[in-house]
Amino acid sequence: MNIMKISTRKERFLRVSKNRLERALAAIESIEKLSNKSNYDYEESDINNISGRLMAKVKLVMSSFGSYSSVERFERLVEQDQLQYRLLKESDPEVYKLVQSYLTNSNPINAAYTSIQDSKSKEDDLIGKLENLYDKLLKNNQQNDDEHHADNDFFILDPEFDMSRMRAQHNIDRLFWLKRGRTFDEIISPKSPYRIMPNNEKGNPIGSLHWDINQGRVIQAANNKYIIKI
Repeated sequence: MNIMKISTRKERFLRVSKNRLERALAAIESIEKLSNKSNYDYEESDINNISGRLMAKVKLVMSSFGSYSSVERFERLVEQDQLQYRLLKESDPEVYKLVQSYLTNSNPINAAYTSIQDSKSKEDDLIGKLENLYDKLLKNNQQNDDEHHADNDFFILDPEFDMSRMRAQHNIDRLFWLKRGRTFDEIISPKSPYRIMPNNEKGNPIGSLHWDINQGRVIQAANNKYIIKI
C-alpha cells in the first residue's frame, strides 16, 4: 500500500471536513438570531420542530460513517447524548442539574447509560489484560527487537481502521499520534504515547506496536529493515 497515497487521503479528509464543519456551525449559529423576539414571533412548537430536525439530521449523518450493528449504532447515539450532557454543565447549568436529577431517578435511559459504561470498563480491562499477556508472550523474542529495527523504520495508522470502535483512551491517543506516520525511533522514545498505559503503568512500546499491527490498526512500510510478522 502506498504510504504517500494514504497520507494524501487523510490530508484531504482533514482539510475538507474542517471547512465543511465550520460552514455547518456558522449556519447553525445563524439560527440563534431567530431567538430575538423584537424581530421574530414564534411558538414553542416552532422551536421544537427546528431543534428536532437539526438533532435528527446530525445523528443520521454521523451514523453514516462506517457500518455498524444496531447495538453499535445505539451506543453511538448514547455517546453523543452523553457529550451533549457534559457540555450542558457549562452552557446551561440549570438544565444540566435537571437532567442530572432526571437520570438519577428511575429512568430506562439511565440504565442504558450505566450498562454501556460498565461494558466499556470491562472491555478496557479485558483489552489491557490481553495486551499484557501478549507482551509477556513476546518478551523473550522482543529483547533484541530494537537491534533488529532500523531507527527510520516507518509505521502509520491504517486509514481504513475504524477508530470509532476503540474504547481505551490510551489506545486512541497513540493511534491518532500515528495518523501521519512515525519512525521506530519515535515510537520507542521516552515521550512516546506508546509508553503510556492505564494506572500510570510503564508501557512496552514494542509489544504494543506488535499488538496494533496484528490487530490491523497499524501499517508497516514495505521497505522497513525489520518486518513484524502478522
